[in-house]
Formats: sequence, structure tokens, C-alpha cells
Amino acid sequence: MYQKIACLLFAVFFLLFSSAGSVNAEIFKTPVTKNTEQWSIRIGEARLDAPDMIKSKPGVFDVYSLEIKNNGHTLHNVTVEVYRDEPNSLTKFGLFSNQIGTIKQGQSILLHKNFPLSVKAKEVEVIVSWQDESKLARDGKTKLEGRKYKQSFIFKPNSQ
Repeated sequence: MYQKIACLLFAVFFLLFSSAGSVNAEIFKTPVTKNTEQWSIRIGEARLDAPDMIKSKPGVFDVYSLEIKNNGHTLHNVTVEVYRDEPNSLTKFGLFSNQIGTIKQGQSILLHKNFPLSVKAKEVEVIVSWQDESKLARDGKTKLEGRKYKQSFIFKPNSQ
């Protein structure tokens, strides 16, 4: 009798722990959106609309799309950088960087239709930097660059 109970408990634990290992089958439960007063950053399902686009490789990487929306006023010199953590390192691995330029209020931009993300990634950081509009100096002739700003968005897979 005790052997049957022990076998049953072993089977239950085996099923629980073996299914926990397969949670990384899809790193993000998409879509995942982070919002601030200025930005909406959305990581969603990959948009595979061409036959030569990279597709997920189970156990190695999954592919996602990244969209950014300007919720605030028009901004200039907008740049988006995306990084993931590197296992056993303090260094982050750069996935891509896009210089967008000017984004008007309410405008959305699809930055990537399908970017690969390692299944080992525990964190994805999206950094958006921008400048205010340029202004004239007090002399009325010299053009001054706008103030620089940045916001970081941290996405933690499977913990949204």
C-alpha cells in the first residue's frame, strides 16, 4: 500500500517538475505592453509575412515584434535600443538599435516584425531616448539643441 502511494506521489512530482521546465516554450505570453505618460512599448507575436523571415527555434530562441507609440507630444531624435541579459554576466547583449527621428503625438511605429530572443533571457530592456524641439538662444540667432531625455522599460519573461 505504501509503495503505491509513494509511486503515485513520485509520478505527481515528476509531472509537476517536468511541466515547469517547459514553461519557457514561449518566453513572453504576448502581447506585453508597458505604458508611461510619454510611451507605450508593446512586445507581441512575430509578424511573419515573408517566407524568408526568421522563425522560432524551439529550445533556442523565440521571435517577437516590437511596437512603440508616442502617447505625449511630438519628439525629435528618437532612438530605441533593445538589450537582453547575458546568463552569468553583468553585461547586457544588444539586440538592435533604431534611430527613428521625429515621432508625432499618437504615432505608432513597428520597429521589428520579428526579432529573436534567446530562451535563456530573463530580462529584456527597451531604452527610448529623445530630445525636445530645438530653440533659439537669447540672441535670437543661435539655434540650441533640445534637452535630452530617456526612459527604460524592463520586461521580465513569464512574470508579466
